[in-house]
Amino acid sequence: MNQLLSFPPDSDEQKDRAQREVRLGLHRTFTARLAPGQTFTVTGQSGLIWVTMEHDPKDYAIVAGRELRFEGPGLIVMEGLQGANSAVIVSEES
Repeated sequence: MNQLLSFPPDSDEQKDRAQREVRLGLHRTFTARLAPGQTFTVTGQSGLIWVTMEHDPKDYAIVAGRELRFEGPGLIVMEGLQGANSAVIVSEES
């Protein structure tokens, strides 16, 4: 199951930053397209998640407590690699 995520703000205070928990089962994927200048932070909560971003030659492994920040433009792809219910917190800033 692929998820394409966009973060509509829940209130006026969240217009600049939105935060959601993403849970990925084994080999489930999540994608998000970032606009130029848009920032996306991924913080590991549980399990093991593979993360890659368009135009970045590196791949990353996210585990609990690890945080990575990406800046657009580009497409982020994440996949659950370990555990039935890996989770990350994703924060998006415009």
